Parts: sequence; C-alpha cells; structure tokens
Amino acid sequence: MVKIDWEKVQNDFPVNENFIWLNNSGATPIPRPVLNTLKSWLENYSRFGILAKGTGRGTSDFHSEIKNSIYNQLANLINAKPEEIVLVHNTAEAMNFVSHGINLDPGDEIIVLENEYPSNIYPWEHWKEKGVRWITTPMADNPMDFVTGFTKSISPRTRLVALSAVHWCTGFPLPLEQIGKICQEKSIEFIVDAAQGIGMVDLDVKSQKMDYMAFAAWKWLMGPVGLGGMFISEGKLNSLK
Repeated sequence: MVKIDWEKVQNDFPVNENFIWLNNSGATPIPRPVLNTLKSWLENYSRFGILAKGTGRGTSDFHSEIKNSIYNQLANLINAKPEEIVLVHNTAEAMNFVSHGINLDPGDEIIVLENEYPSNIYPWEHWKEKGVRWITTPMADNPMDFVTGFTKSISPRTRLVALSAVHWCTGFPLPLEQIGKICQEKSIEFIVDAAQGIGMVDLDVKSQKMDYMAFAAWKWLMGPVGLGGMFISEGKLNSLK
C-alpha cells in the first residue's frame, strides 16, 4: 500500500492558505505541480514560440508532444483509445458537438435527467423545434430505483440518452454500467456528462457502453480553466457530423 503524505498534499494547494475549499466538483483551484507545469510551458513558449521543442531528442514538436501525452493519459483514465479523445474548451461545447452532429427525426425522443445541470440541457433544446420530444427520467435515492424509473422512461422512439455521471446537486453517482447495457440492448445512443465525476469516480467507456462523454478539466482533474475533453467511440466517428 502506498503511503500518502497528506500534509504535503495539503500544502500543494495554495488555496488552503486562505480557505477550506469544498467545491471541487464545481471548480478546483489548481495545485502547485499543475501551476509549475503551466509556468514551464509558458516560459518555453515565450522563448521559442512554435519552434519550442519537447522533451525527446530535440526533434519532437512541442505542442504535438503535449497533446499526445494528454490524449494518452485521458484514454488510460477512461479505458478508451487515444484517437477517441478530443480536446475542447468545456463540457457544454462537447455536448453541443454531439447534439448538432447526430441525426434525429421528428417524433424521436431524448431522455435527460430530472433537475439536470444546464450543460446537459441547453445543448439539446434546438431539437424541440424540430419535433423531437424530451423525456425526463426521475432521480432516485438508490441505483435500483433509478434503473427502474429510467427503464419506464424508455419508449420505442427513444433514440438518445444524455445523463450525468454524478448528479451535480446531490452527488448521487448514477449506475452507468446498467444504463449503458440497457441502451446498447435497445440500440439507443448513450452520452455522459462526466464533468462532476471524472477523476473522482471510476469511468470505463467500454464496460459502461458509452458512445460519447463530455467533461471539463478544472474540476476533479485539477487542470486549467478553459480546457475540456470529450470521448467519441470509434464506432461513432464516421456517423457524427
């Protein structure tokens, strides 16, 4: 078992000098290791611009090396392939890419979560005026009751399910593996807003049968504001506009 120096962890977060910070699923102030890495990147870029080199043998492209490193780390975190990872600005942007890239017909249905966070509401609103119905699945106090309510929300016209990994208001982790299995069995596309969950709860796009995932970097991932990511499963790359 790895022994963690919690005093060092505490000291790695400058915010702790001023606050007792409890809003990490909203926004996590970056720790010193992230701050130092960003400073190093800016220093390198300020001196060499696009000619900056990476950490290899002096021939690798600075930006490509960093991006590829991010792709690989995120892919390992969620059990995806690096080529299934896209860098974006935030969760809402990623959700909009999916919402405006999929094909739905009038009468089709989208299932969203009761009392959902706006990032997973506004991107879908344009479908209302195109004849696509919204269905709201109810929250519950436990995974079994949630799955029961979710199953009742599905109809033969359900084409897409957009849910959060963790409910932003209560912290309730949704039973994604069960939901994903149901969606796969019924040929329903499954997209997850993982902003409040990634880095804190286990997310596995393969076992949880996700088609898409959207997330921000500045919550439990403790990354910089203005950076986010999305997962597009290999099987959906050619069908998403």
